[in-house]
Parts: sequence; C-alpha cells; structure tokens
Amino acid sequence: MLFKIVVLFCVFGVGAIGVYSLVLDQQTDPNVLQLLVKLEADFNNMKSKVEELEESCTCAAPSHQPTQAFMATLGHTLACTVNQAVIFDTFKLNQGTGYDNRHGIFRASKNGTYHFGATVSAAPQTDFHVAFVKNLASNHIGYLYGGVGHSFWQETSTSIVTHLNAGDDVWLSCLSSSTLQGDLDAGNDYKTYHSHFSGFMIAVP
Repeated sequence: MLFKIVVLFCVFGVGAIGVYSLVLDQQTDPNVLQLLVKLEADFNNMKSKVEELEESCTCAAPSHQPTQAFMATLGHTLACTVNQAVIFDTFKLNQGTGYDNRHGIFRASKNGTYHFGATVSAAPQTDFHVAFVKNLASNHIGYLYGGVGHSFWQETSTSIVTHLNAGDDVWLSCLSSSTLQGDLDAGNDYKTYHSHFSGFMIAVP
C-alpha cells in the first residue's frame, strides 16, 4: 500500500483534549480515509462535550481566604461603668483583622456561625458584671460575673455561639460598676492572660 499515515491523538483527562494531527502521504485508500473522517468527527464531538462540562462545572476549588480569628488581652486594670465597653487592648492573634483593639469591637466580615469566649479576673474584694453584646449595648448575648466579699483572686470564663451577618459587631460591656484585672508584665508572660477575649468563625451558612 502506497501511503503513509501518522496519527497523533492524545486525550489528557476530563476537561483537557490534547493534540490531533493527521499527515497523509501519497495515495490513501478510500476506506481508510472514511475511517479517519469518522475519527475526526468523534474527536470534535468529544471535545465539544468536554467544553460544555467545563462551562457548567460547579466544583470550583475551595476558597483559601483566611477565616477570622482573634484573641486579645487586657493590658491594664480597668474600672468601668454601666454600658462602658471593655477594651482588650493587646493582640495575641488577629487573623482576618476583624478585631479593633482601639474600641474593643469584633466585626464579622461574612455571614456565619461564630464562637466567642472571655475570661475575666478580679483582685480580692473587687467584683465585675459584664456581658457579651451584639451591635447595641442593650442587646446581651452572654454574661460573666464575679461577686464581692472574696478574700482571694478569682477568675471566671464562659463562651457563646451565635449567628452573625456581615457587619455585625460583638464586644464586652460592663453591666454595672466593675473592676477587671489586667496586666502587661514583660517579665511574667502569664500575667498578660488575667483577662482576655477571643472569637472565631465556626461555619458559613
């Protein structure tokens, strides 16, 4: 047979069709030519279907945007009054920059379920009554307290889980005149954790 055929046909997985090339030399048998035409048609049909699948595919790679998470401590002892914000001024973590240590407020960047926790310490003969609040000082979503009359240091912790919409704010506010123990002692790292506030996103809707 006086012809030479070179066919390169490569298929690289779903979503990628590679090279199809045909070189004919001299005389080609009609049956072979018919087979090659059918092969080319099948190839083009397959390529069209793959392109349709690529356009309709919803299995995009997951987002790698950082999830909001923060932890801040109280760098000084704070005496606060009713509805005064408790400003945890010293960052330990602020992933996603949701926490503002100038005002003590965390702001959600997206809708989702969030976890918040707080620990408050008090020196002997001092007390505190503070609440987690959402958007308004009167909208309480959690509570922490320590009673007076104790002759020892006390530490109280709690946590909450709540839904937030993008733009919602959460912070701690004093419910009555309170004294919260904080410290910023470079020589004793553990003292920086007397009182702290933290939170992170758990899940999106």
